[in-house]
Amino acid sequence: DALKRVVDYPLVGIDYETNMLRPYPKDSRILSAAVSTKARTFAFPMRHPEVKFSAREIDQIEKAWEGLLYSNNTKIVHNLSFEQEWSAEFYGEGVVWGTQWACTQAQAFIIDNRQGALSLDHLVMEHFGLALKGHSNLDRKQMERVPLADMLPYNGLDAKYARRLFI
Repeated sequence: DALKRVVDYPLVGIDYETNMLRPYPKDSRILSAAVSTKARTFAFPMRHPEVKFSAREIDQIEKAWEGLLYSNNTKIVHNLSFEQEWSAEFYGEGVVWGTQWACTQAQAFIIDNRQGALSLDHLVMEHFGLALKGHSNLDRKQMERVPLADMLPYNGLDAKYARRLFI
C-alpha cells in the first residue's frame, strides 16, 4: 500500500541493495529497495535471506514495485546505470526507456568531476554536512550477510539523500 501511495509523487528517490554488482548471474537478487518522497522515506526487504514472505506476498511486493518503476514520476538515483540495469533485468527494458530518470552522480560530474567528488557520501557531506556512510559500518561487498535491521536504514538514507541532492 505504501508503494501505491508514492506513485503520484512527481519526484521519488529510489535505491537498491543487491547481493552482487551485476544482475545477470542466476543467483543475483535485489535484497531491499527504498523510496523517498518529500514527506517520507521507507525501505523494505525484497529477497534478503532473513525474509520469510510467502510467494503471494513476494508477488504483491514485486507488482507494487513494478508499478512504481513504470509510473510517470521521475525516479532519482545516485548511480543511474546501476539502478537501471537491475530494474531492466528484473522488470523489463520499458523501465529504462518508458519512464523518467535522474542521476545525482551525473549532475555532480558536470559541476565538479574531481576524483572522489562524485560519491554520495562526499556530496552529502558537502551539501548537508552529514557523513552519510559514517552512520553505518556495513560490509557492502557481502550485503546478504548484513542484518535487515542494519540494511534497511542504510538503504533508506541513500534514497532520501539522492532525492535531496537532485533538488
